Amino acid sequence: MTDYFLHPNWESKTAIKYDSNGKILDKLFLVSENDKEKERKQREAYKKKLGWSLTNETGRLEHHIGCFQENIRALISNLSLTECGILITLLAKMLLGKDGILTNANKPMTVTDIQSYIGKGRTKTSQYLNKFSTLGILEPIPKGRTKSYRVNPQYHILGKHPKSHTNLHFVKLYKNKLNELIDILKLNELGFIYKALSLCHYNEFYLVHNPNEPDTRNLKFINRIELGEIMNENVDNITKIVKSLGEKGVCYQTPKVVSYRIHPHIVRPLGSIPNQRIIDICNEFEAHKKEALRRKTSKLALY
Repeated sequence: MTDYFLHPNWESKTAIKYDSNGKILDKLFLVSENDKEKERKQREAYKKKLGWSLTNETGRLEHHIGCFQENIRALISNLSLTECGILITLLAKMLLGKDGILTNANKPMTVTDIQSYIGKGRTKTSQYLNKFSTLGILEPIPKGRTKSYRVNPQYHILGKHPKSHTNLHFVKLYKNKLNELIDILKLNELGFIYKALSLCHYNEFYLVHNPNEPDTRNLKFINRIELGEIMNENVDNITKIVKSLGEKGVCYQTPKVVSYRIHPHIVRPLGSIPNQRIIDICNEFEAHKKEALRRKTSKLALY
C-alpha cells in the first residue's frame, strides 16, 4: 500500500490513497487553518446579513423553560392579564440546577427581593404570591421569618424533564426573548403572552385549539370571541393589547380569517443555523410592525 498523493488538480485540495493495483482506497479533503478561518468569517458575515447575533441562543437546557400547556390552560382563567404578567416575569428568575427556586445573584429570592424585582409594594407583592401559592403554581419554602418560592414543576421546568412528564405537551419559553419582552412590554401585555403559551402551536406559532397537531392543514384557529372566553378577558381589551403587541413586533392578528400568531423566538431558539422558514416568519412580523406603526403615525397626524 502507498501513502496519500495530492490530486493533480491542486485546486481540489484532495489527497488520494491507492492500493498496489491503483484502486482508490480513500480520499482526504485538505483544509488549511486559513481556509477554516475564511469559512468561519463567511458564516458570520452571512449571519450578520440576516440580522443574527454572533452569540446566538441555542436550545440548551439553561436557555429555555418548559411550559406544560394543558396545566397552564386550566390555570389562566383564574388569573388576570396583570397577574399573568407578574408570573411570567418571575419565571425569568428560574436558573438551571436550582430546582425551580426563584433565584437572584445565586441566592433564593425572599418576598423583599421579589417586591424589588417586580416594582410593587409589599402588600401587593404578598397578594400576588399568596394567590400563586393558593393556585399551586408557586410553592412557598419557609425559612425562619421569611420564605422563598419554588415554581411547581407541573407547570414549568427549567432543565431536564422527569419521566412523569413524558405524556405532557409543552412549549419552550426562551429566556433571552423573555427578558427582552420584560423590558419592552406592559404587565398586561406580558400576561397575554403567558396565557397564549398554552394555545401556541409548537411549529407554526398560531394560537389554536389543537397546539400539538402535527398536520398543519388540520389546525383549528382561535377567533377573537373564543380567545376572550379562553383567557376570561374582555374582547375589546384583547383587541387593544394585540394592537399594541403588533406595534412592538410581538404578536399580530391575521387579516382575513381572524387568528393570532406570536413571534417565533418566544418559543423557538434563534439557533446557530439559519432556518429560512423561521426567517420568513420573522420578516412577516417586521412587516406587520412597520405597517402597524405607519397606521398609528397616520392616525396621530389627523389630530
